[in-house]
Amino acid sequence: MKKIVYVFIALLITTLVAAPYLVGIKISKQYNASLAHINTHLAPDIKLVGTFKNDYLSSSATTQVNTVNGLTLFSLVHTIKHGPFIPGHKIFKMATINTVVDGNINTVINNVYNNKEAYTINSEFDFSGIGETIINNNPVTIDNANFKINWQGMKLVIKNQKNFAAIDAELSMPLLNVIDNASDKKNEVSVVELKSTFAVAADTTNNRSASANLDVNQVKISAAAAEVVNLQKANLITNSGMVH
Repeated sequence: MKKIVYVFIALLITTLVAAPYLVGIKISKQYNASLAHINTHLAPDIKLVGTFKNDYLSSSATTQVNTVNGLTLFSLVHTIKHGPFIPGHKIFKMATINTVVDGNINTVINNVYNNKEAYTINSEFDFSGIGETIINNNPVTIDNANFKINWQGMKLVIKNQKNFAAIDAELSMPLLNVIDNASDKKNEVSVVELKSTFAVAADTTNNRSASANLDVNQVKISAAAAEVVNLQKANLITNSGMVH
């Protein structure tokens, strides 16, 4: 009986020790599958090219966003922590991912924010491939001789099904305020809540049936101190068609 207990404990310890590395292998496969799925909808104009490096407790990956001519528009650099046990997160998560933008876009963002933290992009995925990504963009004020911009930040929550077959997104943006210093005219945009869904399902002809929906809780747009748009609890877009 003792031998059976010892064998069981040994197997349990081996499984726990090996688990993070094995999870890393699964994450790598899921990453490549997701890129392949997304590329079918971006083609032929845009192609995502990914590289993945698997370590024991964590991995790293880089996703290049390329044009049809192979020009890299920008890159996303991912730092990935392996499950199933990740400190500070729910038990049995497959992975948590922190993403930063690399390239010229990141240089522009850093200049606008004077090299202070401009945004965070954090994701969580379970073992089925279902995930949630939260993008937080911090407030900033830009003031020069011609205009003043008051940006109060943004939050975008993206929930995806396996391999990004369906995506739900929810955007909130408290205020974007632009003042023309010469005329003192003010333009404002605020989004209390904006929700969208996008789903794609393959058919037998290798085309894909796509449907999109956009719901607005409240969007307010003002120009030159005069309100021009104020949408509340509206459904703006519902469409379906074939994506080739």
